[in-house]
Amino acid sequence: MIISEVMTREVEVISPDASLREAARKMDELNVGVLPVCDGQRLVGMITDRDITVRATSIGESPDVTRVDEVMSEEVWWCYEDEDVEDVARRMGEKQIRRMPVIDHDHMLVGIVALGDLATDRAPGTQRALRKISEPSEPDLSGTLSDRRADPAHFALLEDVAEERPSRTDDVIAEDVFRGLDAAEEIDVAEIDIYVDHGVVSLNGTVDNYAAQELATKIAEGVEGVTRVDNNLRIRTDAGVLPDVRFKGLRTAK
Repeated sequence: MIISEVMTREVEVISPDASLREAARKMDELNVGVLPVCDGQRLVGMITDRDITVRATSIGESPDVTRVDEVMSEEVWWCYEDEDVEDVARRMGEKQIRRMPVIDHDHMLVGIVALGDLATDRAPGTQRALRKISEPSEPDLSGTLSDRRADPAHFALLEDVAEERPSRTDDVIAEDVFRGLDAAEEIDVAEIDIYVDHGVVSLNGTVDNYAAQELATKIAEGVEGVTRVDNNLRIRTDAGVLPDVRFKGLRTAK
């Protein structure tokens, strides 16, 4: 099996000269926490909601004048669309990343593959990648405004790192939440993004009905180490998705 068979196509992207406000607005509209940065179709970086917060907001940079290419990560792990799924899953595990841009041999972005995509298709190597991602990694010390500029001809590879945590790490918690949601027949885990910060679980994406939305909250609450669940899941309808925040901010019983 090759990556093009499981990846998500028609990926939403952001321009490197767009403002951070535009990037944040787009993340909110799409209910995602990461966007590929493209100059035309060429991948030049990745920007996350954490990049915006740590590298700009925390030091007082204006979201209206600060550009995406000032805070994005230029050095990105990627894969080719014709690579073997198991090889890609292995690299995702080794580098502890949950999403990887997919490019063609002209370095044009053609899709993105998430760990959820691999799990849904029972791709070889997925469980091993999950175990690797759950291991503690080195802290990210790059939380300052970047003075680098995008170089479309250069695609270096950089480890996706997370802060070290005592006891149960956020990555371990995220893995347990992922497994719990994946085991629920009512929930399509490939449609859900899971973000954990100091034990606070944020669920973003779509589900089919309110029962599935409530179930997702209960599953996340039952995971050891979870202190709060912010359920931002939207309900899918024939006309699209509807926002619903009835379960947002529920706290786990301790």
